[in-house]
Amino acid sequence: TLALFNEVSRSITTHLEAVALDDVLHTVGEMLPRLLAADQSMVFLLDDDTGRYVLRAMHSTAYPGKALHTSDLSFSPGEGLVGAVARDGLPMSVDSRDMLNGSLGAPSALPGVDGMPLESVVLAPLVVTDDVVGVLCVGRYQQRAFSPAETATLSALADQVAVAVTNVRLYEEVRRFSQELERRVEERTEALAAAMQELTEERDRVETLYRITAQLSSSLDLDHVMNQALKLVVNAVGASRAAILMVDKESDKLIYRAAWGGDEKIPVGGVETRFSRGQGLAGWVIQHRQATIVPDIQKDPRWIASRDRDNKAYRAALAVPLSVGEDVLGVLLLFHKERDRFDEGHLLLVETAARQVANAINNAELYQLIFEQAEQLGNALKAQKIEAAKSQAILESVADGVVVADADGRIVLVNAAAERILDLLREKAMGRSINEMLGLYGRQAKEWMEQVNRWATHQEPYDTNEYLAARLEIGRRVISVHLAPVMMADEFLGTVSVFRDVTAEVEAERAKTEFVSTVSHELRTPMTSIKGYVKLLLMGAAGVLSEEQSNFLSVIDTNVDRLTVLVNDLLDLSRIESGRIKLSPRRMDVTPVIEQVVVEMENRALEQGLSLTSQLPPDLPDVVADPDRVAQVLTNLLGNACNYTLPGGKVVVSAYPDNRKVAISVSDTGIGIALEDQQKIFERFFRADDSVVQDAPGTGLGLSIVQSLVEMQGGEIWVESEIGVGSTFTFTLPIAESETEDA
Repeated sequence: TLALFNEVSRSITTHLEAVALDDVLHTVGEMLPRLLAADQSMVFLLDDDTGRYVLRAMHSTAYPGKALHTSDLSFSPGEGLVGAVARDGLPMSVDSRDMLNGSLGAPSALPGVDGMPLESVVLAPLVVTDDVVGVLCVGRYQQRAFSPAETATLSALADQVAVAVTNVRLYEEVRRFSQELERRVEERTEALAAAMQELTEERDRVETLYRITAQLSSSLDLDHVMNQALKLVVNAVGASRAAILMVDKESDKLIYRAAWGGDEKIPVGGVETRFSRGQGLAGWVIQHRQATIVPDIQKDPRWIASRDRDNKAYRAALAVPLSVGEDVLGVLLLFHKERDRFDEGHLLLVETAARQVANAINNAELYQLIFEQAEQLGNALKAQKIEAAKSQAILESVADGVVVADADGRIVLVNAAAERILDLLREKAMGRSINEMLGLYGRQAKEWMEQVNRWATHQEPYDTNEYLAARLEIGRRVISVHLAPVMMADEFLGTVSVFRDVTAEVEAERAKTEFVSTVSHELRTPMTSIKGYVKLLLMGAAGVLSEEQSNFLSVIDTNVDRLTVLVNDLLDLSRIESGRIKLSPRRMDVTPVIEQVVVEMENRALEQGLSLTSQLPPDLPDVVADPDRVAQVLTNLLGNACNYTLPGGKVVVSAYPDNRKVAISVSDTGIGIALEDQQKIFERFFRADDSVVQDAPGTGLGLSIVQSLVEMQGGEIWVESEIGVGSTFTFTLPIAESETEDA
């Protein structure tokens, strides 16, 4: 037995360089039955891809000296006897009794040759550094269990086999690695040789391109650059002739700008050809933005011979676009008298040179453009200085004060009038932030600066005519100030503030208001007396009147009423303008006020043949307003509705909640208001050019007073009207909050 064991060990550990793994496994499988006096042996190895233990060799004493064909038999760790040994890493000896009781796997887990069952089996793991790389299995057809000594022998042999398997695999891996290394060395050697050749060629190209770049960068004259470029490129590739055609951006025609190797003389600026983009070889290259090598131009369909010169002597051509970024400036053409004269190496060199030529041409054109623009800019700057001097002279001569601030809020201009009006030295104001000089804008300065910041940051849309206006009192003087943004397209450039001394105008306005108020007040006393005496005369206090006398007195009475209305309107207007009108706003139910005014106006409506009704919801919320002024507004609107509605018409008063306000509307079926007059009816003394309007009594002050009274109570008023259909005047009053108390 020991001799047989040594023979097995020697067979699997020697001459690795000449032994393949399968040979080792078959050697082991053949000797195991002889070593353990068994009938069959199997060798399982771990497949790294599947993680299963696959049968790699099988031998039987029934077929001595013959390696049996291995089946697809395989086990995962823990599956069957092989899997159990692979999982635990320990040898195992079992017989049919152990397999039949089910504790070690099914009896058919290790079938014999030709399906013959194994009655006794011994298995040993192939362990390499705690990893089970395979399992040896030896079996007998008779139920004769393997002894512990035989199990130990198999385990010892398994250790030798594991080492041999590992060595064979390592040897094969080293051999493959050596072969791969030799292959890579050969490839690298070949690549290095090719690289050296390419480096040599690249060095030659770089030297040529360096000379081209150095020559082209020495001048910014466009014609010199083109001719020098052609000379250098022709010498670099050995061409017989060369030309540069440029694209005219306006006409899209090709311009013959430079030539080398021919007899033609190109004038400064070039000569226009009959070709356009897409025509001929040059046009094709420009249109497709693609270089091309033409072996024989006489056979190329893109080639069109020029009329004014003979090109039959030239055969090969190389055409490269002159491109800068996305723009194609033109094309560089090279010709040779031999066919197939140009190759890819020439193309690479010319393409690289073409980029340098295109950049040089572009730089020359940019230089010319910059030169022309610099001249234009100089002229424009001179004109701008003249205009700036004129503007400065105008600003200094105007009577209004002007203060200009830049986009950062720094004051950059203060004219002489601003110094005088504001009593401000421009030396102290120049360069300072406008926020440091809020006193220029009075009480509203903080709000104005916030608006300026919104203009600067474009946080909200604004009208091009938008400005801020206010009046300041400086001592006894009244100063009007306007602040407006300075914009250029959507860019905020700063602000301009205009100050004007309006003291004289304010005093004149105040004197006019006081005069109107005084005269109106003084007129009321004699008009009251006239009204009273006329009434007495009409009542017969001075005797019986004739019909003619009664008619005269009635005319006087009617005109006194009209004059009284005019005087009252003038008094109200003067009080509003002077700020002396007093309001007494309080929490109120507007429904009784509306109903009272409707009752008061009902007789007048009936006299004029009109229907006057109201439509009021029962749960109308309370408002904050002056009841007397609300009644005055309604009376005026109803009076106008009656005046301008023909007999048989209707007048309706309605009210409804609208957001946080109550809206009150007076609608009529009257003559209506033209669209162009709807924006004017709230102006003082305005009366539409209509016969019905002109015949009705009125001063044109009522709606102006109504608008002021509504706005003073926190509301607004507007009109909707259509000629011949009627008008609807609507005004709003703020709804009282739940906790608001009567004022």
